[in-house]
Amino acid sequence: MRAGSAFRVGWRLGDGMRYWESLIFLNIVMLGLTACSGSDSSALACTDCPSFVEIPAGEMMLGSEPGPDDSDGSILSRQSYSISAPFYASRYEITHSDWRACRDAGVCPESRVGLRIRFWDRFFTPDERVPITMLTMGEIQLYIGWLSARTGLNCRLPTEFEWEYMARAGSTDEFHFGPASTYRDANFDDLATCYPEVPGERCRPDPAADARDYRNWLRSVGSYSPNAWGLYDIHGNASELTSSCSTGPGSEARSVASTDCEYFVVRGGSFVSPARLSRLSSRGALAKGTLDHVWLGFRLICDAKI
Repeated sequence: MRAGSAFRVGWRLGDGMRYWESLIFLNIVMLGLTACSGSDSSALACTDCPSFVEIPAGEMMLGSEPGPDDSDGSILSRQSYSISAPFYASRYEITHSDWRACRDAGVCPESRVGLRIRFWDRFFTPDERVPITMLTMGEIQLYIGWLSARTGLNCRLPTEFEWEYMARAGSTDEFHFGPASTYRDANFDDLATCYPEVPGERCRPDPAADARDYRNWLRSVGSYSPNAWGLYDIHGNASELTSSCSTGPGSEARSVASTDCEYFVVRGGSFVSPARLSRLSSRGALAKGTLDHVWLGFRLICDAKI
């Protein structure tokens, strides 16, 4: 497979439907922020656990009016969303190193990355600090169960609303670092615009495109600046799985957490995403049986002890 075709696969649902994502704009009103927001959580301190930060309670407005490039159901309708209690969020996307601790405990299986992506070798040197990808929902749940047992907390995938709440960290811009993004800010594909041979695909220059961006692969977590609450790689690198269900393109997502959706909402964009599809409010959906993509990872949250 040629390198370019990975981008095309990355923006398709597993059953052949188009992988849909677009912008929504949020107005955020943060209420009752705690003084410890963005701080390390000692409650999750263990030698083989991921690094976590505490996310404060607050309230925001979700949703946006659709723009000319927004397809039906690609953005949420405007709605108020609130977090009543703080929670913990993994500082980085879960990495190969994090996964290895679960594997060494005899709970999680061996990573399949090296077995299934030989055609990417010229782009990628294996690194313990890159996000773990190519996992099924069942495998992800094995890791979540192991981490919950290690911490004594209820750990899980975030809903897409929880994801955007912590990703924005009070920002009202399209990216957590401001209104525009370049290859210096996040690991997305600046050169990825479209494939003309894909029926219905719009082709236009990406305003953030830069010919110097030849990475085109997963990078070690923490390679770019964090958001205001200390979360890294919100934009690009690996897209992040949420527990929100969508019945497919053209429908609204349900915010209720689930592990048995027909389609799951994914967020954040990836290294194969152009900048315009890696914004804070960009959304996509994947069928449950097609989650083991090379560009799809996950970040976890854990409920704080009361």
